[in-house]
Amino acid sequence: MGPGPASGGFALFGARLVMEASDLALRPPYLVFLRHAGIADGVIAPLVFELDRQANLRFAVKRELTWDPAFDLVGPEVRTLFVDWDGPDGETERARVAALIDALEPDEGVLLYPEGTRFSPEEAAAVRDRLAAAGDTEGLAYARTLERVLPPKVGGALALLDRNPGHDVVFCAHAGLARAYSFAGMLRGDLVGLAVRVRLWRVPFADVPTTREGRLTWLRAQWQRMDREVRALEADRAAYVLEGVTRRDVPRIAPVGGAF
Repeated sequence: MGPGPASGGFALFGARLVMEASDLALRPPYLVFLRHAGIADGVIAPLVFELDRQANLRFAVKRELTWDPAFDLVGPEVRTLFVDWDGPDGETERARVAALIDALEPDEGVLLYPEGTRFSPEEAAAVRDRLAAAGDTEGLAYARTLERVLPPKVGGALALLDRNPGHDVVFCAHAGLARAYSFAGMLRGDLVGLAVRVRLWRVPFADVPTTREGRLTWLRAQWQRMDREVRALEADRAAYVLEGVTRRDVPRIAPVGGAF
């Protein structure tokens, strides 16, 4: 394990990005499915895929993130589609997401957070409660297999996979951001002293099932792997805590628009 070129990206917060053994030669175009653990996720993707791999990403994120400063921090080149996942016209929203994959240039990719919202133990419990209340025994059984991620909301992911003309799929697991769950937490210094560990794996287009039912089963299996990868990255806390870094070593950042 060692720092990659993107490791300086968190320097302002006293943290660094560490690439685990991954295919560092990943080249677009591709789809990226990223684990969602906190607000700093919006910074991970540009650092890993854009700065390290010169990929211009098209983002599909929930509408509530229109206020997220991370999408300002990563620069104007990021193209972001804000999606109303819980709105009345889900079919239209899924079509908007699927259209992101149209006419990708050789240096482009599409990024989606399949979970739809940030993981927390409380949110995971709420998801299980909703599945139980709806009588979805199969969904509940699947949700219970996951410890560190939420079950994927498959609508957007399947819409992209259904429309995919031939691009590979890249999965991005990471650990170390659970403390920085919110932008306020980042300002408080919750990233201080962390080495945020990232692990990627790529699935060739030819290995993605061709039927919708097969893709659903495949996606859920990949997300179970995501859970295993996250747990493995989190298992040795000493591996992603930087020695000798304290909040005193990090510049103060004044919140915009009032205190948090």
